[in-house]
Amino acid sequence: MEGRHCFAHLTIEDNLMTGAYTRKDGKAAVAATLEKIYAYFPRLKVRRGTQAAYTSGGEQQMCAIGRALMANPKMVLRYADHGYILENGRIVMDGAAAALRENEDVKEFYLGVGVATARAFVM
Repeated sequence: MEGRHCFAHLTIEDNLMTGAYTRKDGKAAVAATLEKIYAYFPRLKVRRGTQAAYTSGGEQQMCAIGRALMANPKMVLRYADHGYILENGRIVMDGAAAALRENEDVKEFYLGVGVATARAFVM
């Protein structure tokens, strides 16, 4: 691995799958996570058969982030002192991790938990 930490000789999808190497929750769960990564980064789905060496720097960065997410990490705000919420490359909220963790909007829109009613998040 070098630069943006992609395996240059592997395809984008193979790079992503290396992130799931240690998972023990089955092929269906890994496939569901892969689809979630493609939903987060649609460009990776388009380029999934391309060797990482032949992708742009941004695509390689998405691949590196996607590979980390493929491991299904459990760490979020629990181990941080301060957090930033990014939306479309902009910081839309920041603050103490404990405050972000308890914020209902953060729970609902970014952590996938919270109330079931639809609300708009406006800053």
